[in-house]
Amino acid sequence: MFEGAPNQESVEVSKSEVVESLKQNPEDLSLLTKFLEKREAEVTNSKETLALNVEAAEIYRDAGLLEIAKEAFTQAAEQAWLEYDDALYEQLMAEADKIQF
Repeated sequence: MFEGAPNQESVEVSKSEVVESLKQNPEDLSLLTKFLEKREAEVTNSKETLALNVEAAEIYRDAGLLEIAKEAFTQAAEQAWLEYDDALYEQLMAEADKIQF
């Protein structure tokens, strides 16, 4: 969805593994934590931070954690707004609006 994300190939745990883990047990956040900590260590600027926040929102959405996903997309949209990225703001708010729970 978002360009400027840190290199995913360097992440030991894949996004799909995190999603599947959360689907099986939404209370076990160990894989998500490992994934996000690894990615956060690779972030070097605000654009990459925003990309990581969007990726986390996508993980929540794909895992079926819709309330958290909606909040995460909204927060990422607010960050895009502060970065003066109106197009991304609109895109992220549209993603948040699609989520019904």
